[in-house]
Amino acid sequence: MCRSTFLLLGLVVTMCSFASSDKKVLSDGEQQFQTFYWPASQPSENTVVLLSGPNDHWNSDAAWWVTVAPLLQKQFNVLAIDRPAIGLGSESPGLGYIAFASQVDTALKEYRVKQFSILAFASSNMTVLKLLADYPKWSPEKVLLVDPDVLTEFSVARYQSDASPFVENQQKYAEFLSEGKYIARVQEKNTVELEHIKQLAPNLSEAQQSWLQQIMEAREQIPNQVNLFQEIAVYGEDLQTASQLTWPEKTAIVIVDTDFEQGYINRSDDAEAIEGLQQWRKDARAHYKALTKAKHRQLLVLESQEHLVMIEQPELFLQLLQ
Repeated sequence: MCRSTFLLLGLVVTMCSFASSDKKVLSDGEQQFQTFYWPASQPSENTVVLLSGPNDHWNSDAAWWVTVAPLLQKQFNVLAIDRPAIGLGSESPGLGYIAFASQVDTALKEYRVKQFSILAFASSNMTVLKLLADYPKWSPEKVLLVDPDVLTEFSVARYQSDASPFVENQQKYAEFLSEGKYIARVQEKNTVELEHIKQLAPNLSEAQQSWLQQIMEAREQIPNQVNLFQEIAVYGEDLQTASQLTWPEKTAIVIVDTDFEQGYINRSDDAEAIEGLQQWRKDARAHYKALTKAKHRQLLVLESQEHLVMIEQPELFLQLLQ
C-alpha cells in the first residue's frame, strides 16, 4: 500500500506511481541514453518532456524533476530524458547539449509522443533549439524555459570563460578522475545538494528520496565523472552553435526568469565580480524580453533566488503547462 501522499492545488499526489516509472535505456543507433517515463494517472494524449541542465556543481540529470514530475503526472504523461554522458557509466558517449537533439528525437519516437510540451532547465534550451531546427516535424504546443542560457555575445563569452579550465586541462582532469581522486568531492557535493533539495521540499516521500539517492550514486561512478568533465569542455562549442540558431516563429515560449544571480552577488565581496554578475543579469533580462515579444510568448520574472525553482515551486509549472 502507498502511504506517501501530499495535497497540492487541490490534487492528491501519490508517490507510488512515481517510484514505478518506466526506466529505459534507449539508443539512437550510435549512443545509448537513459529515459524515465511516467504515464498519466488518467489516460492522456499530452506529454511533458523534461530536459535537465546544470546547477552550480555542473550536475545535470533527472534529479531536478523529483517534485515536479509526480505533480505533472496527474494530468500529463511525463518523459524525462538524460543525455548520453549522464548516469549510464558508458565509455566515450556523445557529449553536449547540441548532440543531444538526436537522442530527444529518438525518445519522442520510441514513446510515440504526439501532443507535447517541453520543460527545459538552464542549458537545455540549446537542445530544444537544435531539435526544432533539425527535426521540424516536432512542433511542441509550448516550450517552457527555466533560466535558459543567454545566447548573446557577452553572456556566451562569460559561460565559455567558466568552462575554459575544463578545455585547457582535459587530459590532466581525466587522469585525476580515473584514479578515483574526485569521488570524495562528488559525495560531498551530493550531500550538499540533497540537503538543499530537502530544504526546498521538506516533505519528500521515501520513494522520492530513494530515487534521488540512485541518481546521485550514479554520479560517483568514475566514467560518469569523466563524461561530465568532458561535456563541460565542449560546452563552448555548443554555445557557439546555439547562438546561430533561431526559434521558429510559431513556437509558443514561456521563459521563467529567477533572480538566482542575486544569490551569487550576495555571496561575493569582489566588486569586479559583482559588476560582472549585475551585467550578466541585465543582459539576460534584455535577451529574454527580445525572445518573448510576440503575443504567444511570455516572460515570467520571479523574485525567487532559487535556481532549482522547479523543485521549490512545482505547482507553478503545472499551472504554466495547463
